[in-house]
Amino acid sequence: MAAWSKPGSDLKSCGATSTKSAKINIAGGWLLPGRRRVVPYSIQWLKRLRPALFRRDLIALFALLQQQKIKPLIAQQFPFAEARHAHEMLGKGGVTGKIVLVRAVA
Repeated sequence: MAAWSKPGSDLKSCGATSTKSAKINIAGGWLLPGRRRVVPYSIQWLKRLRPALFRRDLIALFALLQQQKIKPLIAQQFPFAEARHAHEMLGKGGVTGKIVLVRAVA
C-alpha cells in the first residue's frame, strides 16, 4: 500500500498549481476519501513566504538535475528574441511541459 493512500495521509502535488483546473481544485480543498488531502507545492509561494526553505529546495533540485535523477519536461526552447512568440504559445494553451527562454550563444 502506498504511503499516501493510508487514511489521514497527504498526497503532494508539484508543478500543477498554474493550471486553471488546479486553481479550482485548490480552492475546493482537495479533499480525498479517507480523510486524505492533496497538498499543492508552489515554489513561487515558498520563495515569497519562506525564502530559506525555498533556497534549500532549489539547491536540492539543482543537485537532482545534475545527478540526472529528475528530468524536466520541456515543450520547447526559444531565444529571448522570440519571447513574444513563446508567450503567444502559452496563451493558446495545450502546452505540455515548460517553455524555456534561452540566451543566444555568442
